[in-house]
Amino acid sequence: MKLTVYFDGTYWCGLVEYEGLCGDYRATKYVFGTEPKNSEIEEFVHLKLQDVVDKNDQNLLHKNSTANIEYKEKKG
Repeated sequence: MKLTVYFDGTYWCGLVEYEGLCGDYRATKYVFGTEPKNSEIEEFVHLKLQDVVDKNDQNLLHKNSTANIEYKEKKG
């Protein structure tokens, strides 16, 4: 897992890159807002990071399920 903190021109963000359960590449963005202090980044890693990853995985699962349903309906 990798966290890159960067300024996008408006907000400070964190790009979380990780390997999914199937070995696939996954990434999600977390918006800190103002420039985070080191203690805020540590807090994010220890208290919030897993929730962000889990939420991203759930969103991807839902999107893939919806895409499969739509594909099957068009095909049938």
